[in-house]
Amino acid sequence: MSNHKIKEYFDIVQGSKEWQDLRAGIFTSSKMSVLFTNPNTKAKKEAGELSETAKTYINEKATELFYGMVAVNEDFKQTNWGNTYEMFAKEAYQEVTGMKTKDVSFVRIVGEEQGTSPDTYVENEGLAEFKCPYSMAVHFANLQLKKPEDLKNLNLNRYIQGQHQMFVTKRKWCDFTSFDPRLLEHKKNFMSSIHILRLTPDNYYQDLFSEKVEQAAQYRDYLLQKAIG
Repeated sequence: MSNHKIKEYFDIVQGSKEWQDLRAGIFTSSKMSVLFTNPNTKAKKEAGELSETAKTYINEKATELFYGMVAVNEDFKQTNWGNTYEMFAKEAYQEVTGMKTKDVSFVRIVGEEQGTSPDTYVENEGLAEFKCPYSMAVHFANLQLKKPEDLKNLNLNRYIQGQHQMFVTKRKWCDFTSFDPRLLEHKKNFMSSIHILRLTPDNYYQDLFSEKVEQAAQYRDYLLQKAIG
């Protein structure tokens, strides 16, 4: 486990301006997988260059610092659905596991340009990430996840998100939790409304996060200087 120091922020509403200000220009868990995408040629990959996808994401972070604000994305029905039912997912998680949770707004590594906004801390060593898929097919697929490798193969973005959350917070495990309230009223499959998959640190990614973020931050600052200069 990394020996970095962290700064934890509590009692700040996620999505508020104060919360957005904390995240401006910072590389966070939800898009961390973008920094692991490969460039479109073997030569660029061997040279350690950033992919165009990564550069687009980094440009967004540079823009946030330049304007001093975070661009607000348009609302989508999938996002609204997830936000609406996340609280119910946490309640279901608490009931099923019997574990205590604690809200945390944002966690940042001191001296580094990376942070995370976990859905909740769990007990003293864990955290949980709640997903409330709008698509029934997505939840059905999540129900089939039996081991971390399954999530890695199904949705690498979600897998890396959980890995990065553990890395930043220095927590020992992350419960990837899929919840669909529509199944609560199902006569036969109501117990499948929630599915929990425990992730533990994957050293491959844990060892690369700071390196990837440092490279991204350097390119972000280059873009800022280019725009100003």
